[in-house]
Amino acid sequence: MLRCSFCHKSESDVRKLISSPSDYPRAHICDECVRVCATVVIGEFGPINEERNPQSRESLLGHPMAFDLIALVEQWITREASGREATEELNNLRACAKPMFVNPDA
Repeated sequence: MLRCSFCHKSESDVRKLISSPSDYPRAHICDECVRVCATVVIGEFGPINEERNPQSRESLLGHPMAFDLIALVEQWITREASGREATEELNNLRACAKPMFVNPDA
C-alpha cells in the first residue's frame, strides 16, 4: 500500500496521493501535506496579490519558473523521504518560489 512520504497516511486515508516523477527513490505526497506546504510558502512569502495578477493561482503553473519549482519540490520530497537532511533543498525551493510570489509577472 502506498503512503505519503511526509505524514505516512495510506492512500486510502487521503483524498489524493501524488507520486514523484522519478522512479528512485519513489516519493509520494498527499493532498493534505501539499496544503500544509502551500500554507508554509504563503506564510513566508505572503499571498499572491490578485491586483497584480488577476488570474487564478493555477496561472502560476504557466510561470516560466514553474518547471524549476516542481523539480526542486521533487528533490526536497525525495531527500526528506529518504530520511536525509533536506535543509539545502528546502532553501533552494524557497529561493525559486520567492520571485514567483513576490513578482509573479517576472
